[in-house]
Amino acid sequence: MSHAYRMVTRPPNEPLPKGEACLVCRRKKKRCDGVRPVCGKCQSSRGGSECVYEDGGLVTLGSVGVPAEDATLVPPSPIVEFLNNNAGMGLNAADFEDPFAFDPTTLSESDMQVRFRLIFVSYRYEIGICGPLSKQQAIILGDKSGTFVHPFYVDFAHLFGCLIYQRKSPIQSFKPLEAGFFRMASESLAAVKESEDAFTYAQAHWLMAYGYLTQLHYPLAEKYLESCVRAVERNPAAFLPHLVLTKGPEDAEISEQSQDRTAFLASLIYYRTLLRIRVRDAKSGVPLEEPVNWLTAHNAERQLRILEGSSGGIMNHLDAQFSPELTGIYPHLFKMCPPMIRAATMLLALDSSILEGSFQHQALWFERTRALISKLRSHLDTLTDMHTQFSQAGDADGCLSLQCCTVIVLTHLALNYNLLGKHSMNTATVDDQTLCADTVNDLATVTQELRNESSMRRVHMYTGICWKKALSLCRREMSELILKHGITTGSSGYDPVAPHICNMKGCLLGHIALLTQAHQLHCALCFPSTLGG
Repeated sequence: MSHAYRMVTRPPNEPLPKGEACLVCRRKKKRCDGVRPVCGKCQSSRGGSECVYEDGGLVTLGSVGVPAEDATLVPPSPIVEFLNNNAGMGLNAADFEDPFAFDPTTLSESDMQVRFRLIFVSYRYEIGICGPLSKQQAIILGDKSGTFVHPFYVDFAHLFGCLIYQRKSPIQSFKPLEAGFFRMASESLAAVKESEDAFTYAQAHWLMAYGYLTQLHYPLAEKYLESCVRAVERNPAAFLPHLVLTKGPEDAEISEQSQDRTAFLASLIYYRTLLRIRVRDAKSGVPLEEPVNWLTAHNAERQLRILEGSSGGIMNHLDAQFSPELTGIYPHLFKMCPPMIRAATMLLALDSSILEGSFQHQALWFERTRALISKLRSHLDTLTDMHTQFSQAGDADGCLSLQCCTVIVLTHLALNYNLLGKHSMNTATVDDQTLCADTVNDLATVTQELRNESSMRRVHMYTGICWKKALSLCRREMSELILKHGITTGSSGYDPVAPHICNMKGCLLGHIALLTQAHQLHCALCFPSTLGG
């Protein structure tokens, strides 16, 4: 007898068996009518989001069933196994480590399926997700923390943006994985209360938004993403980094957790902004199957207003983490800064794509970019002062951490000068070019000091991750420069209108070389086994 038939023939007042109620009603001990995909209680209290049911070995979202998984059957190294089995798809370990090494919009449907599956496997194996089952899997696989989520959000973010702007139809190749993502998110939604674990609650809504976005279901995607943002706004203490750290064995764990949550918050604010703009353009008549036209002047003002709140929030967090009052705090704090700096940089890049098509807004964009550069320069001065204090106190670890953070700040300075140069061909001032040259020189000096640092093995692993991401960003910026301005490596082919662009290319090439050497040294000292001798 089918489930639907039983539901129709049951008398109205007959209590529903516990096993047939949705998980939300079971947890809240409410009487469930068992209607699928949305029961009556959830329809009235949750606005129509699909219910989660459990039917003897199947966890279902609405009417879609997924076999329940046995955590003990998870292979010991799924990432390596998966890469080996899909070598013909052009994916390798380097692609996994560097999500910016390729452009997802150029992938075929089959290649996109492989990429999604790789993220899916890495998400469950390397990071561990928010449901009880995933935590169990993480423990079985040897991940004692189960909290390191930053690579997941960086990798997803790249595909997230492409889905919003580039894809013309739902990703059919995602179908085999779609139910799994929905199941994991819905498990968390059913099992976790916002008042008990706001971070997990927000993560689950983020996953639901992503699942709907893959099907180009923008209204529901925005709904879940907005719920995620609201959870952040209602429970800021659950997401903001810990600002008071102590010297002790627990420092690394606290720092890592704070870094993860900061990265999550930055990603969330940035991509909520993108999604809002996309939905509002769709409502105003832009077809969903076409990318947003960023260069229409009549949309620039409206899009800028949407951006304003998010960019302001990013900068407030950036200021808080670099506050001069924090100079006495152990420098683990500064390992949490790069995600926010990077998010602010991306927001300015988004500003530029909106403003460059409208002449009257050019001055505003230049003003904003120079304002961010000024902030970063002042933060660099703060780092220099702190380095002097730690050096006088004989704190070698503190000095090393500050030097690493200085490299990161300088990297983002160079990227922002690059953005400024690309969009101000004839208006870049002598001061802009001088500051750019000073930044690259500072970067070379500090990176060289790090290369000569004998205590490099004590650097936290996250430093290596930051270097790698910064290196990827630089390579991408270089590609854009070459494509946009026709810059070559020889003496000919330079654009005489923009000599500072050519200088930037040389600066970034030198920067990439130093960054690569520093990253290789870091790997050799901290992870010698990964280099094959």
